Amino acid sequence: MDKPKRKATRYPIFAIAEVKTSKNETITTMVDNISLYGIGLYSFVPLKKGDHVRLRVKFVAQGGIEKDDQIEGEVVWSIKQDNIYFVGVSFSRELSPLNQPELYEYFVNITSYYSY
Repeated sequence: MDKPKRKATRYPIFAIAEVKTSKNETITTMVDNISLYGIGLYSFVPLKKGDHVRLRVKFVAQGGIEKDDQIEGEVVWSIKQDNIYFVGVSFSRELSPLNQPELYEYFVNITSYYSY
């Protein structure tokens, strides 16, 4: 059986995301990858498929400057491996320079290093 294709390529990044759940809990996660439409996270706390989440993604930009930006989405899958969860979040709206200027600039810089 063929896997469904993603809307866009996901790129590996090193960042932290503070995830605010619909129950108003804040969970700190590690970011594995990102695309214009979603993000992959590692979490020690389970996140349930279908949960609406608000992410504050924190990263180190060019020049060693710490930056962050916010984006919302929905948990579309969550897989437990030993004591950690790998979580896929689909953004509610595409990552854009208008809505997430800092994160979008970081994303564009990252993608310039890869030639998939």
